[in-house]
Amino acid sequence: MKRRLLVLVSVLGLMGGTLAATSGVANAWYPPGKHITVSAHPTFVAPGGTVTAVAHRVPKGCSVQFTLGSDTETVAAKGHVAQVKLTAPFSTGWATVTATTVGCAFHQTATTKVFVGSPHVDAPANVEHGKPFNVQASGFPANHKITFFISMHGKTVASVKTTTDSHGRAHAGFTLSKKGSYLAVAVSDGVAAADAFHVTK
Repeated sequence: MKRRLLVLVSVLGLMGGTLAATSGVANAWYPPGKHITVSAHPTFVAPGGTVTAVAHRVPKGCSVQFTLGSDTETVAAKGHVAQVKLTAPFSTGWATVTATTVGCAFHQTATTKVFVGSPHVDAPANVEHGKPFNVQASGFPANHKITFFISMHGKTVASVKTTTDSHGRAHAGFTLSKKGSYLAVAVSDGVAAADAFHVTK
């Protein structure tokens, strides 16, 4: 039976929001030089799945309002940290997690992103050396650049760049001459999936 591997990579930058202080000093920062940040785990989630969002550097006395799709939850911070579980939307694609301080003098907002979907790669279980074959990808961000890699023992031996269609699907053709075990990987906008296969006689 072919062993399927799934590799999920999400390279997601944290985006800090603007701060507006009302402590009597116009445009003051609190704490000085600090910003609220938010992270989300997992960064890949199935539609309707659960995401844990964590806000750090929350100003003293503030609660945090978290939003993901239509799910909005407000929790009190413990120390300078607030955490909540959110339900991912059922629509696929990138979704924004927003954390906003409420109930205090300092308004801060931070965002990060999670990918909602089921990306996967499908390669033939066995391929004859010297014969062309296709690798299929689906469930990726729609209309985005995607790169297919073929690796052996951790070293890339072939790659193809293309673009996903409006449904997040793409394919690439390869021909390999060396027998052995390989890994087909597809990467698009920080989301990746992989499938193992073999090249035989």
